Amino acid sequence: MPVFNYKVRDKYGILIKGKLEERTKEALAEYLQNSGYTVLSISEQTEFQKSIENFLKSLKTISKEEIVVFTRQLSGMLAAGLPLLTCLSSLAKQTPNKKFSEIIEDIRKDVEAGIPLSEAMAKHPKIFSNVYVNMVNVGEVSGRLEEVLQRLAELGFQQMEIKSKIINAITYPAVLFTLMTIIMIVMLTYVVPKFVPIFEQAGENLPFFTKALINTSNFIKNYWLFIIIAIAVSLFGIKKYYDTPKGKFNIDKFLLRVPALGSLILNYNIATMSKTLANLLKSGVSLVRCLSVTENTIRNEVIKIIISELRQNVIKGKGIADQLKMSGIFPPMAIQMIAAGEQTGKLDEMLAEIANFYTTEVDYSIKKFTSLLGPLMLLIMALFVGVMAFAILVPIFKMAKLFRQKF
Repeated sequence: MPVFNYKVRDKYGILIKGKLEERTKEALAEYLQNSGYTVLSISEQTEFQKSIENFLKSLKTISKEEIVVFTRQLSGMLAAGLPLLTCLSSLAKQTPNKKFSEIIEDIRKDVEAGIPLSEAMAKHPKIFSNVYVNMVNVGEVSGRLEEVLQRLAELGFQQMEIKSKIINAITYPAVLFTLMTIIMIVMLTYVVPKFVPIFEQAGENLPFFTKALINTSNFIKNYWLFIIIAIAVSLFGIKKYYDTPKGKFNIDKFLLRVPALGSLILNYNIATMSKTLANLLKSGVSLVRCLSVTENTIRNEVIKIIISELRQNVIKGKGIADQLKMSGIFPPMAIQMIAAGEQTGKLDEMLAEIANFYTTEVDYSIKKFTSLLGPLMLLIMALFVGVMAFAILVPIFKMAKLFRQKF
């Protein structure tokens, strides 16, 4: 049906604008009048207006928080005994984000047509991850959908919390880096050139640091466009290299070796892997399928390859503890707990314990990383300002000394 834009006034004279789908303009006018409104104007939405609206809609994003809230609400409504279609219909109306509301409505229509919920969600891979869809599928098969959704909500909340802590941790160093960059650019492009004529008129031999500073300032002023292009090309080249399997592996391997940052990345991936495996195993999924799903949740290529090798070895009948030990990356404590879980048949419980422990370790790693990075940035800033001050002030003191000797 066509979409019409309308302007009306209510019984209090307040102007209201909106849009509605209706068969004809006359049918919409009749509907609005029967609703107690005074119709001012009604116009059919043009194709151009539709394209602009669709473009603006495509720019809207669906946050992780909205997905977690949807999951938790759906779990609670199902636990209360409401039918799935009723839950989805209600959530589609309640969701403030129009884009997400439309996606929920599409899922509802698919479910109403007889498509399983997991398959309907799988049509929206940018919203519902592979792990999410697989766990929903497990919940459908086992008849414990509300329980699985509750676990998904808890997992999503934990990931949001960790991400928030990481963002908060790097904000201060990022501000320091930005401030240092601004100071460096201002000093080299504005302050230093002011002193160059003075140094040239003095005719004295300048110290090494002063010459280097002047040359750097001249280079930036003369080749600033080239510098910007070079930086952009370099970043583009690194991005392209990272997009290749070999490049992603090498960069991820390097990041794991960086002090403080490497332990943070490792702990985060161990926590994510353990929590995902624990949730899937508790839901009755086979270990092989658990590893296959978990592999797609890990972003670090080194750890992803290790999980892939684990899956292949499990298919051959081997345990996972020994394989993790051979990788040389996973901490001994995690390996020992996994080995104990395999021996006692309580692997899911042990993985849950590992997930809780390494979630705490992520907090510690964030604090450690911040405690190192903040002072390091301050030290670099102090050294830079100190070198510049030395390079400028030494020649000035030298000229003042010569001036006093002459007069």
